[in-house]
Amino acid sequence: MDRPADIRRRRALLRHRTALVRLRTLVRNRVHAVLADYGHDRPCGGCWSAPGRAWLAGIDLPDVPRRVVDELAVLLDAIQPLIDAADRTVGQARSRTPGSRC
Repeated sequence: MDRPADIRRRRALLRHRTALVRLRTLVRNRVHAVLADYGHDRPCGGCWSAPGRAWLAGIDLPDVPRRVVDELAVLLDAIQPLIDAADRTVGQARSRTPGSRC
């Protein structure tokens, strides 16, 4: 049986992962807003695939919005490994939990 301390730790990890995903969504939405301000629609495959990132890097933007988009892309690149690590930890905890359904 899980101890209350174990449950609290797992819940804290899930809350942290949720916060990271929300932050990633906020950053992505900000990129889309900057693009929309300058008349660019996201490509069919999205901005976050390899072709989408190449498209994003190649579009013509004035200096300030280009800097904003580039810096937001750096943030996304920093956030994703943290989400991936949290996913792995959640998966490991789930596999060790007796009776887990997933």
